[in-house]
Amino acid sequence: MAVLRTGAVRFGAVAMAMALAGCSGGAAGSGGGSGDAGSSSVPSSAVAAGVELDPQMQEFLALDLAGQEAALAELSAKLERELWTETGMEAELGGPAATDKAYNALATAFTEQALRYRGDPAFGRFGAHVAAGSDDVSLGGLTFGGYVIAGLAAKVVESSNEVAPGKTQTSTISGEGTSGEISGSLQESSFDSTIEKTVDGVTGKLRTKVTIAPCPDATGTFTSKVLIDASSTTSGGRSGSNMTTEVDVTGHVDDSAELAGYESVTRTQAAGFKSSKGAFVDVTTSVVWSGGQIAGVDQTYNRTGGAATGEMLKAWGFAGVLTEALVNHYALDAAEKAWKSGRCVDLKATTTPSQRTGLKPSTAVSILAQPVSKIDGKPVGGTVTATLAGESSVDPAGSPVPADATFAYVAPGEKDKTASVSLESRSKRGIGKVDVAFDTKAVQGWAIDETQTPYRFTGVSCTSEKGPWVIDYAIQGVPGMVGGGVIKVNFPGDPAVVTTSPLKAVGTDKGEFKAAGLPGGVRFAGAAKATLTPSADAFTMGIRSGGSATGYARSRSRTMAWPESGFTLKVQQAPAGSCPSPG
Repeated sequence: MAVLRTGAVRFGAVAMAMALAGCSGGAAGSGGGSGDAGSSSVPSSAVAAGVELDPQMQEFLALDLAGQEAALAELSAKLERELWTETGMEAELGGPAATDKAYNALATAFTEQALRYRGDPAFGRFGAHVAAGSDDVSLGGLTFGGYVIAGLAAKVVESSNEVAPGKTQTSTISGEGTSGEISGSLQESSFDSTIEKTVDGVTGKLRTKVTIAPCPDATGTFTSKVLIDASSTTSGGRSGSNMTTEVDVTGHVDDSAELAGYESVTRTQAAGFKSSKGAFVDVTTSVVWSGGQIAGVDQTYNRTGGAATGEMLKAWGFAGVLTEALVNHYALDAAEKAWKSGRCVDLKATTTPSQRTGLKPSTAVSILAQPVSKIDGKPVGGTVTATLAGESSVDPAGSPVPADATFAYVAPGEKDKTASVSLESRSKRGIGKVDVAFDTKAVQGWAIDETQTPYRFTGVSCTSEKGPWVIDYAIQGVPGMVGGGVIKVNFPGDPAVVTTSPLKAVGTDKGEFKAAGLPGGVRFAGAAKATLTPSADAFTMGIRSGGSATGYARSRSRTMAWPESGFTLKVQQAPAGSCPSPG
């Protein structure tokens, strides 16, 4: 691909180098700024040798992110309005004044709806809807609404950070003139939004699709794709226009979980359609960022035709590189926040001994830290660093250790002390984080002591809220009925909501209870499941079962369906003395 030495391309190289290198600072303001204006996923970088600064570009670089958005809004509006003239839409609509009115109304409708998305706290949280109107409307081009929506990339990616591995959550976007879907899994987050409006004799449609796979693979590679497509057609149907921008990014993460570089390809197209034979522009811009600087910028015109002039082509090319700068800012920032959040790597911490609370003072504990990918479950390598908060010591401390890493921890030398070791892994696949808490407090344990007629539930766990639990239950308060049994349950994992299934139940006689005076009992069969959920003051354990019940009396038996039923039990600190204290 040849490198064009036109002024527009030189401007583009500097725009890429500087707009993506953290020069866009300050708070969001006019122009529909996206907030987080001071953040950038690309570290400060040098401009490649031979690139010249132009006064126009110097003015652009002096703007904060909101100002750069406003500059792109102004440029896109100018070019798109000219396209309406070149494609014959202006003539069909009855002249410049009527066309200005229709264009401004349609552009405002698109931008207004885009800003509603941006201000909607539910957008990207799998409950999207059309929010109330916004007063913060800055007129841009038809495609500018797409740029504003693309700025939601980080919000949508963040909303799926906690989706369980292998699961996908989706929601629909709906409202007057809007449709689409938001989808999120650990592997990929995306949203596909379409806004359709008809105003002043023109029907416009704006589609924005953003797809980001933020978790790097084993080679440290991640991808993102952005499509912004705006079209407009006169009510007579004799003329119309279309503007499309597609940005594909392939990024690379180094062993320290930092962005090492990327390759970006942006294709900008503008055309007339229907019976129009107006202008046609097709420009591709390619950027390579590596080693802390822009390593290459190529721009080619794939096709031109109709009434497009040289100056118009240069302007569309310049709009393309500004678009690439802003869209890359959104997409790269969203991906980096994701792989650094712990979304992509599960840092498993195993201690020997396994006990972490109620330790004897000065107990030595070995911590094995094993980072694995949440995407494919494979070890990710890299390094792990341990940091101690509290008393006594962890070794090594503050220094990266190759994974899988082992650390030596020594508990506080006195009773009733707490400490924690924060572990962080870094690799080409992202950052993993986990905090391991220890204490030398008296083991108070956890207890269940609750009556839910006709049952009384009692049990103590001196290990943790996860058990193992041996919960006794007895029937009480029901005349002519006695009995009870034991529920055994042990929860794996850390409570956020943790579950275990099936439960083991051991009943009195042949079943869970027996009727007074009968030699038999009742035996249950079916499925049972328990959940453990953090609550305001302790934990909540839910137990549900369903299946069948068989009653025995002398030589007779009868089986009946047993509808699903359950109990919700409080898991609280056990009374003092329920569990042994450390020596």
